[in-house]
Amino acid sequence: GHGANLPIMSKFDASDVYYHFFMDVLGRSSVPLLSIISGWLYVNSAEKTYFSLVWAKFQTLLIPLFIWNIITLTLVFAYAILTGKADHLPRDVASLTNALLAISRSPINIQLGFLRDLFVIFLLSPLILPLVKRGGIFVLIATALFCVMVPYTPILLRTQLLFFFSLGIYLARK
Repeated sequence: GHGANLPIMSKFDASDVYYHFFMDVLGRSSVPLLSIISGWLYVNSAEKTYFSLVWAKFQTLLIPLFIWNIITLTLVFAYAILTGKADHLPRDVASLTNALLAISRSPINIQLGFLRDLFVIFLLSPLILPLVKRGGIFVLIATALFCVMVPYTPILLRTQLLFFFSLGIYLARK
């Protein structure tokens, strides 16, 4: 039948499909979903002052990013000491700064780079909110095209988060 032509049916049994749904589909969706939810929640908390919003996001996004990167960097240093393999160690102050704070590229704990971008988006949120509220679907289309055509910038390491955050704002608009 047609099911035999589906790649998933020839490689997995039912329990594998269940596992891969939760790991691949939901797991890979967590950052976009978090960004959508962040946009949604931002609309509902927009009465906060800009300074209090930035301070709150600093505490909930950048401090955990920094702490987890310190832990990861410590583990990478320990690995280098134990094995003599120092391939992944930062080589200079700029590399160390990026490893910890993701200034211009992903941090040492690559998966957490989205925290840095989400913080940058919150810094830009007073500009994003009125654009999405006034431009609606056109702003969503523009941010979708932007993230496809320009996937990385020095300001946003992963531009698709701007689209997902804007989508959250769009979904929550009143």
